[in-house]
Amino acid sequence: MSRWPGNPIARMRVYNRRFGSDSHIDISEAAPLQQVVNDAAIEFHIATEFHDHPAWDNGQGYFSAYLDKLTTGGTWEQVDYNNHFLGDDEHDGDWHKTLIVSTTMTDPVEQYRVRLRAKTSKTSRGTKKTEKAYFQAIQGSSAIGDFTLDFIPMSIVYCPPGQDMTASLLQSLSYGTRFTIGESSRMQAQGGVQAKIDVLGLFSEGIGTSDSQTMTNQSTSGIQLSYFRNTVLTADNQRAIGRAYWGPLNDIFVILVNPSFAASRRADGTILYSLQEIKQVLLVPAYRLLRPDRDPIAGSIPGDVRRQLLELDPFLKNLDQFFPDKGKDLAVASDPFADPSPNNRAELIGRWWLDSGTELNYTVGESQQLLSDSATQTTFSSTVTTNASVGPNLDGLTAALDLSGSSTTSIGYQTSKEAEGSFAQTASCFLMHNQNERDLDGVEIYYDKIFSTFMFRRVLARPREPGLCAGAVAGRVFDVEGLPLRRLAVTLTDNKGTVHATTTTVRGEYHFANLCPGDYTLEAGDRRAKLTVKKISTSITPDRKDLSRVRRVLNLSIAPLWEVSEALGISSDQVQLIGSQLPKLGNMAELATLLDADPNQMKAWSARTKVTWPSFVPPATSE
Repeated sequence: MSRWPGNPIARMRVYNRRFGSDSHIDISEAAPLQQVVNDAAIEFHIATEFHDHPAWDNGQGYFSAYLDKLTTGGTWEQVDYNNHFLGDDEHDGDWHKTLIVSTTMTDPVEQYRVRLRAKTSKTSRGTKKTEKAYFQAIQGSSAIGDFTLDFIPMSIVYCPPGQDMTASLLQSLSYGTRFTIGESSRMQAQGGVQAKIDVLGLFSEGIGTSDSQTMTNQSTSGIQLSYFRNTVLTADNQRAIGRAYWGPLNDIFVILVNPSFAASRRADGTILYSLQEIKQVLLVPAYRLLRPDRDPIAGSIPGDVRRQLLELDPFLKNLDQFFPDKGKDLAVASDPFADPSPNNRAELIGRWWLDSGTELNYTVGESQQLLSDSATQTTFSSTVTTNASVGPNLDGLTAALDLSGSSTTSIGYQTSKEAEGSFAQTASCFLMHNQNERDLDGVEIYYDKIFSTFMFRRVLARPREPGLCAGAVAGRVFDVEGLPLRRLAVTLTDNKGTVHATTTTVRGEYHFANLCPGDYTLEAGDRRAKLTVKKISTSITPDRKDLSRVRRVLNLSIAPLWEVSEALGISSDQVQLIGSQLPKLGNMAELATLLDADPNQMKAWSARTKVTWPSFVPPATSE
C-alpha cells in the first residue's frame, strides 16, 4: 500500500470551547493534485483533531471521509468510506487521530474525489464543516526487457476466382490489423506509444479495449498495425502461372518477420508491450506456402507455421494432405465456393453476375460504407524469444506472455481498425468476365473483418459436374419481438450430415449457395426447421425460409465478449466479471445475483436468450 505523497492530504479540526464551537478543514498544499504512483494500492491520510474545553457540556468530534472515483461515464462512484469519533463527553481534553481511505487502481489513469466532513457531536452548541479535494493518479511503469516473435500474419490479399480478375489492396491510414499477445489478463498494449517502421510504410500504436475478445481471453488491449504510405499489393490471375492457380491458390499472405517488442511493468503488475522493430515483411502466395519447393522465401518458413498461416484463409482446405510436405495436386487445396462468413469473420458486401465481356471495377474513389460489427477472435501461435538481459524479471514476463513449454504464445486477431470505423476505402478489384470463359458464375464480395480486405467467393449459376450444385436458400431470422437477429450463426445440414454454416447480416438475412437438391435441416439459435432445396432454385431465385421468435443460444464458455454484451445488454466490464466467476455459475438466478440484476431484467434475458452453462447444452427446438 502506497501513501499519497504529501500525506496527510488534509487536516480536520473541531473545537468545543467555553464560548462556542468551531470546525475547520484545511486541504494540504503539500499534497500534489496529480501524481505518478509506483504502487496501484493508494492510501489517502487525513489528520483529525478534537479540542474539548467548554464551560459545560463536554462532547465529541465526528469525522468522516468518502473516496469517490470518476467512471468512464462521467459519474462519481464511491470506492471507500471511513469515519470515527474523537473525545470523551465526560472530560476535557485534546485528541488526535488519522483517518484513512484507500483504493487499488484498475486503470492507467484515475480521477479521485475525497469528500470530508467534520462536526461536533453530543454538544448543545453544534458546528459542522464540509470540503472536497480532487486528485489524479497515474500508474508508473518500469522497463523489464524485450522479446521477439517469429512470424506474424499482417494481412491476406485474396485473389478473385476467374480469368482476367485482379484484386489490389491499397494501404492507407484507415487500413489496420489488430492483435493481442498472449491470453493473460495482465498483458496490454502501451497506450500512446507509436513506432514507425519504414517497411511498406508500416506503423504501430497501442489501442483501447476491443469488443471481440472471447470470455477466456480477457486481455484488454492490443497492438494496431497500420499503413501511413500508399502501398499496392495485387493478387492477379492475369499473370498467374496456370489456370489451376486462379483464385485461392494465388492469395497473397503478408507476413511480419521477427517483430520485436519492449515490455514494461505497470504499478498494478500489468505487463505493457509496444512494437519496436520489424526485421522484414514477406509476401508469399498460398501455393508457395503449400509447396515451397526451392523457393528461398517460402522455404524459410517452418512447415507448422506455413500450415497455421494457411488455416487463416477460409478458401483453403484439405491441408492434412500437404503437411508434412507431400506432392498432392494443388487443386485439392482450393475451394473458391467456400462461405467465409461463419463465426462473423466476414461481411457480404454484394453479389454480382458477370456476363461475357462485363467488368466490375472498385476503386479508391468509390468508397464502400460498411455495417461491420465485431468479429469473433481468430488465433495464431508464434514462437517467442526473450532477451537474455531480462534477468530476475524473466518469470514475470514469460507468465504475462502466457508461454507454453515450447516457448510459444497465442496471438489473438480481433476486428480490424477499418471495420470498427465502418468505412472501407483501401481495397480495389477489377473483375472481368472474359468472352472465352465458359462458366457464367457469379462472384460474391465479402469484407474480411480481421485483415481489412476484400474476399471473393464463386457462386454457381447452374449445376455442372457431380458435387457442384447451384441450389440456394435465403431468408431472415427474427427474435421474439419481431426484430431481425443480427450476427447470429445459422447452419444447414443435409441428410448425410454435411453442415453448411453462415452468419446473419445486420438486417438478419442469411443466404446459402452452391447447394444440391434435397432435404435439409435449418438451425438458428433455439429454432430448427425442415426445408427442401428444389432443383430449380438458384442464387438468383433461391428457396426462401424465414424463422421467427428465435432466441440466441449463448454458451458462456466460448461466446465472444461482444456477443455476451449485446445479448444480455451489459457492459464489457460485466462480461469480464462473468468470465472470472463462470465456474461458480450454474443458472440464471446466480447470474442475476452476480450482476445485481432485478427480476424484470432477468425475465428479459430469458425471453431473448437461452443461456447454456459449461456442463449443459440444451437442444434446439423444432419449428
